Amino acid sequence: MTTYATDQTRAALIDSQRRVLERIANGAPLGEILETMVKLIEEQAQGMRCAVLLADARQERLSFAAAPSIPEEFKAGVAPFLGIAPAMGPCGTAAFLRKPVYARDTATDPLLKDFRDIAVRNGLRAIWSTPILSDDNAVLGTFAMFYGAPGLPSPEHIQLIDMATQMARVAIEAKGSEERMAEKIQALSRQKEDHLRLVIDTIPTMAWSVLPTAPLISSISAGWNTRASHPRTHSKRRIAPFIQKIFHASWTSGLWTWLPGNRTRAKCACAAPTGNIAGS
Repeated sequence: MTTYATDQTRAALIDSQRRVLERIANGAPLGEILETMVKLIEEQAQGMRCAVLLADARQERLSFAAAPSIPEEFKAGVAPFLGIAPAMGPCGTAAFLRKPVYARDTATDPLLKDFRDIAVRNGLRAIWSTPILSDDNAVLGTFAMFYGAPGLPSPEHIQLIDMATQMARVAIEAKGSEERMAEKIQALSRQKEDHLRLVIDTIPTMAWSVLPTAPLISSISAGWNTRASHPRTHSKRRIAPFIQKIFHASWTSGLWTWLPGNRTRAKCACAAPTGNIAGS
């Protein structure tokens, strides 16, 4: 290969990486990112067909995530043999061993004993599979190259494979992080909503006045008044700890809206269903 051709290839690879990283940064779906990457790699390797397979959450099986040039008959025929285990085809074995596995000739390689006829019939005579590993060595999937003639990958092919696995790892981990963050945000949001609902359902409609020394309470609910109309009389001493707990929980949850007050006392209002304080 001439220096000019090498420079052209390097420039093309850099441009391919840029385009894939742009899609990741723009939040494109993972399948779209991986398919873009596969097509860019295929453009650099004439006669080559590529695919990305993803591992399931339990790291037990693989499935095709991006394989635009792979015949549907082959994908359907090989699906039962995509377990992550030894002797489960080049992809399943590569994922299990965590190292590249190259089937030089699909017509004779023992790894393809269960689906060699489908591979040969669809013109896939060599399959080179490389695992996609996370930083902590977990199996994310595999990147596979399919060639129309028996053979092993050249140094140029190895370079493309290395670039593809790196880009695929970045894309898969980035999307995984986004999904985990979204799940955490949703969980926190649900917790806050449950907490606010509990507070709102528990506290009667009250107007709160907080002095620097201790909390005071006076009810404006039509059916309940701490000092007069409630059947049982409550002293400040008995009710203050209860009020402090509810006030603290409500304040930290962001439920309160402060209203104008003077410098020595702060006032806020909280609307909730009217009712009595249980257990008083």
